[in-house]
This record gives sequence, structure tokens and C-alpha cells, in this order.
Amino acid sequence: MVKTREQTSRDCVVVGEVANSTPPTDACIPVDDLNKHTLVTGATGTGKTFTVATIVNRLTEGEYSVFFKPLILDWHGEYSSLLHDPEVKDPFHLPITLLSRDEEYYSVEFASQVLGLTPAQEYVLLKSLESLGGEENLNIADLVEILEGMADESAWFRESRLSLMRKLRRLTIGGYKELFSGGDLDLEVSSNKPLVIDLSKIGDLAIRRVYVAAFLKKIFDKALRGGFNSRRLLIVVEEARNLLGRDNYVEILVKMLDEIRKFGVGIVIVSQSPSALVEDVMANTSTKIVHSIKSAVDLEVLDKVVNMTSEIREILPYMDKGEAVLFSSFYKKPLLIRIV
Repeated sequence: MVKTREQTSRDCVVVGEVANSTPPTDACIPVDDLNKHTLVTGATGTGKTFTVATIVNRLTEGEYSVFFKPLILDWHGEYSSLLHDPEVKDPFHLPITLLSRDEEYYSVEFASQVLGLTPAQEYVLLKSLESLGGEENLNIADLVEILEGMADESAWFRESRLSLMRKLRRLTIGGYKELFSGGDLDLEVSSNKPLVIDLSKIGDLAIRRVYVAAFLKKIFDKALRGGFNSRRLLIVVEEARNLLGRDNYVEILVKMLDEIRKFGVGIVIVSQSPSALVEDVMANTSTKIVHSIKSAVDLEVLDKVVNMTSEIREILPYMDKGEAVLFSSFYKKPLLIRIV
């Protein structure tokens, strides 16, 4: 049942109002569905960031603020001015590790996916880890030093070692060394304030991608160990194509989409183009908020996974900024809404 603004449902977060409704009627996302992941998509300039900020503000200012902790991975540094009283963190003050002794092969597999390593480079990486001693969290600069001194077993080994060094050395240049020199990720989740990680501080986009991937892996690993049992985490992943794109996805993160919801972590995936994302994203997002889309390819992808009526398909390319179509289990059919 749709609720009016004077009678907002206790079981949902109001994201806007149903367009052309008389009297004005709230458009809601069920609170329980936040844990089942949300996709916010639409062309550039259609209002995706404002939509996400609205959801976060309503969540942190409502009765559910004691149960949820929003965490925004702010790719462009936009959210601090849109959120009410956020806690903004510089990623250089939240250093992490790309590699760890805990489940070493799993750690190397993850690093391989993020850095685009070949099987031969993976082998060299594992060999170098054997020479690093017993530290639990592995320093990239120390690893590069080990690689520099390794004896070459063959010509292919030398070529793989040198190319691996080039990829790792990029993570140690200047201040970027500090990004990957931390231990376990220590997040304060008791505060009601949304936590914003301002990723725009990382100028190199490739390094930004590596940091976000490693950050998410730390979050997921902690969740699987029961680290967020006292409070649900809602993670906003901006520019999701950098991690979940069809051509460059991190497989471990894709697999986590299905698993992590069981451990109190929901994800809001934000992307300009649904067709640019790996298919699992569409399948594993319960709620979809679609701003104006003009691409025929994107419309076709949406058509395959949601209840796209002919009327909705016709209006999607022509909607104004701030308008969207809400696909939610809360309603029997998609709704045209205005984000307010």
C-alpha cells in the first residue's frame, strides 16, 4: 500500500513522491530491501547523486538511524555538501593492505584480479611472499624490494618479475605508499553520522580503483567474521563500472554481492549505464531506481530484468532531472517518481 506524506510507512525509507499523484503520495523503499542491494542508474546529470544522498539523509535522520551505518565511497568528492552532518574521511588517513598472510592464496588471487596479473606474474608474486617473513600485513614497498633482489629462474621468470615490479611500484610512488601500509580496517560504526570516504583525494584513477577494491574486500572479510553484527552497513559504490564493469570486474567482489547480504551489509550501486555492468549486478539488486536513459542498449538490458511496461519504456529517455522510475518489491508495478 502506498502511504501519503502525512502517514509515512514505518517499514520504508521515503525517497520521493509519486509523480502526478493526488493527494501527494510518498514513494518508498522497504528498509529490509536495503540489505538486498539497490541499483541507481541513469545518464550523466540526471540526478543519481542527489537520489543517493536523499536516501542516506532520510535513513540517518529517521528511526532507523540506530540500525544502519551509511558508508559512501565518494568517487568525485560530491557528497559532503549533500549530506546532513557527515563524517568525511581522507583515504590517506584510512590506509589498508592489498595483501595479507591470512588466506594467502585468496589474497594473491584478489590482487591478481585488481592489478590484472598474468598466471606467470601470480607465480612470481607467491614466490616473493615466501621471502618476506612472517608479517601478517604485507608492505608493498618491501615486496618490491624483495622482487628486485630475486634470482631469475628463466627468461620468462625475469620478464614476469620485472612487469610485476612495474605494477606494484606504481602503488609506492610518493604519498600513495601510505594508502597501502595499513593493517586491519578500523571503522567506527557506532555514530549515527554517515561516513564519507573522499576518494577524489586519490588523483590517479587506477590507484583509486585499487584502493576501493581493497577497501571493499576488507569490509566484506570483516562482515563474514561477524564484524558488523551490531549494526547494518549500507555501502554506496559510486562509478561502479570501475569494479563491476563487464570488461574489468573483480570476480571476488561480484561473488560477494550475493553472499554479503546475509551478514548485514547492503550495497547501493551507482552507474551511468546498466549495460556496462556485469550481469550479476542486475540480478542481485532488489531495488532499482532508473533516471533518464537514452541508450537503446541500456533500455534493452533493463527490459530483460525488470517489469518494463511499454509506457515506462517510452518515457525513460525523456524524463527531467530528478525524475526516475522506481522498481521495488513494495509496489506491484514500476512507479514514476520525483526525488524530493
